[in-house]
Amino acid sequence: LNFEAETCEVVDMTMNAIYLSQLGHDYWDDADRWIRNQFAENQLTWIDWVTDGHWNHRKPRAENIDNRMKEDYKWATTDRVAERNLGGFAGWGPINDWHSEHIALGIQGCCTGSGARLLYIIWKNMLEYGDGKLKLHLLFNRASKWADIDSHIPFKGQVDIHARKKTDLSVRIPHWVDLDEVTLLVNGKSRETVFDGRYLQIGKVKKGRVASVNFPIRERTEKLSLHGKDYTLVIRGSSVVSINPPGNYCPTYLRGHYRTGETLWKNVARFIPDN
Repeated sequence: LNFEAETCEVVDMTMNAIYLSQLGHDYWDDADRWIRNQFAENQLTWIDWVTDGHWNHRKPRAENIDNRMKEDYKWATTDRVAERNLGGFAGWGPINDWHSEHIALGIQGCCTGSGARLLYIIWKNMLEYGDGKLKLHLLFNRASKWADIDSHIPFKGQVDIHARKKTDLSVRIPHWVDLDEVTLLVNGKSRETVFDGRYLQIGKVKKGRVASVNFPIRERTEKLSLHGKDYTLVIRGSSVVSINPPGNYCPTYLRGHYRTGETLWKNVARFIPDN
């Protein structure tokens, strides 16, 4: 048996986790883990490996080629294929590589469409606002008209919420955090930590002030046997930061930069919609 994580499959189960959570069944930790790991690694973010000798230029096995592709090459192209797929999503991503050694074709259009759709669903559902209350379910970066969220995870256990308007704020703390170890600062001043389940009840935060949630983030090593192959995973919080052995073509989970404890920032312009 071969193991590949088609992005469509990762998207479907993550969407289910998000929507079930919105209905009151708490699967936010499952969604967080899948997003930070296989979904993120399935996106094609660099293409040098396609032309630098790592790529195996073997001919595809006949059984892996759809008959329509064999018979109708007028729809085929070799024009900047890798460049035009940059940002797309893997069709057959195994545990430690972007491309499977068992399948000759590298990408499926359905996976890129599904991956792009999930990016929006994550963005939309990671927080919700109503009646003056802002609730954060997933600790990713995002700008909004209520607050800007700067997440240091998995570099370190810290999330800073910059209030754009006065709000009653609550933040869901991931399952790998001991609630007794959570600390809270609002505009640099310590505030008592009060919880409703996994949600830290920060309370009122005025416009222009910053609520900073802090907690330890630790690494652990896990052994995994998958279809007769043994792997060693280093996990930081819920993020896999290393898999050994690495892949052969475009190895994934090369995340040593996450292990330094120093957050790396990238300056970007973020659009805030009215709705």
